[in-house]
Amino acid sequence: MIPQNFFSRLVLAAAAFACIALPASAAPAKAKPAPKGVVTVSNARESTLLELAIVSKNKKLEPEIVARNLESGASIKAKLPKTGGCLYDIDGLFEDQTTIQMPGLNLCKDATLRFTDQ
Repeated sequence: MIPQNFFSRLVLAAAAFACIALPASAAPAKAKPAPKGVVTVSNARESTLLELAIVSKNKKLEPEIVARNLESGASIKAKLPKTGGCLYDIDGLFEDQTTIQMPGLNLCKDATLRFTDQ
């Protein structure tokens, strides 16, 4: 015969275990910072991004193509040219013949390039 308070003890033990085990796994994850030297490129335009080049301010380095044929709604992570600096020029071309030229962006401060139709 099962003691009368057996199920009460079982429920209390399970609740105590849940209080101990769940807070560690249910804790909200902190956003991880972007790795240094990596930029996120997002295409929110309706046109495909045919090519995107990042040009270092170090004139000795060639422009580096970081994205090709990036469709609308897609995004990628790309490595920045290794220059030891943070300032870059951005040059891009979309399928609808729209060009992008953004000089002197600090990609160490904000490592996200998001293109929109605005």
